[in-house]
Amino acid sequence: MIDQGASRRGVLRAGAIALTAGLAGCGSTEPSADGSAATDGTDGSAADATTAGQTPYTRVYRDAIDSVLLVRTDEGSGTGWVYDDAHVVTNAHVVGEATAVDLRTRDGRWYAGEVVGTDRNSDLAVIEAADLPDAATPLTLTETSATIGQEVVAIGNPFDLDGSVTTGIVSGTDRSIPAPTGFSIPDAIQTDAAVNPGNSGGPLMSLDG
Repeated sequence: MIDQGASRRGVLRAGAIALTAGLAGCGSTEPSADGSAATDGTDGSAADATTAGQTPYTRVYRDAIDSVLLVRTDEGSGTGWVYDDAHVVTNAHVVGEATAVDLRTRDGRWYAGEVVGTDRNSDLAVIEAADLPDAATPLTLTETSATIGQEVVAIGNPFDLDGSVTTGIVSGTDRSIPAPTGFSIPDAIQTDAAVNPGNSGGPLMSLDG
């Protein structure tokens, strides 16, 4: 159950860009060849790049990386992203049974976070972290549906490597994937962007951010 002001509807909407359990388990050692990302996107395209010498993937990465955090517990680590001024969203299986986590920003600084809500059937968790740096601004949630063939960017911390980015396309939409509880998560998006252990909880982004 989501508590302390983070409604289930709001968290489920936020989970539209959180990588779910079908992508890569935090404790797994085998990389996934093709994962399913619970995300929405827009029709961004490589042709949209407007800055000389900068690819659209570079632009997305630079705009988002300060808002993508490493989430660490005593049991392992994953990824989270800034949802609003005081909350970070990740996967429930990333935080596990922890009530407190450590958050690391791209510059290597650590911050304390408190797990204030989890929904294990949708594999989502909310972490309260009120003292993040000003650069860690909320990521923008898309209002449009993903389209098959659309280019996307996954940002996360696979194998504990900070701020890694991989690219791919939307391989399928309206997928159902299993949560760790066995519940079937609907409306997931399948992507061929490479995702590995530690990517869980990170954003899958369209090229317009």
